[in-house]
Amino acid sequence: MSRTLHRCPNCQTVGRVHRSKLRNFKERAMKVFVPVYGVYRCHHCNWRGWLTRSSTSPAVAKAVVIGYLIVAVSVLAGAVFFIIKYWPNAKFRY
Repeated sequence: MSRTLHRCPNCQTVGRVHRSKLRNFKERAMKVFVPVYGVYRCHHCNWRGWLTRSSTSPAVAKAVVIGYLIVAVSVLAGAVFFIIKYWPNAKFRY
């Protein structure tokens, strides 16, 4: 399997970016739910952030992110609909 050398988005050096360890729950959750991205660090400028993994094509990464956004918007719309439909009516007595 060939390795793709990532370019650092901060300093634009090539070959100095490597995978970084996950630090917190948010990063671990992102790894599970959006597996096409990974956390990387640049040795040259100490930048740390998310990049697509080298084995993932940009088209697949974009499709996965769009799919997750569609699911998230659908769940949010369903929750709003449920709240609006079943919210108890307030009965004001003056």
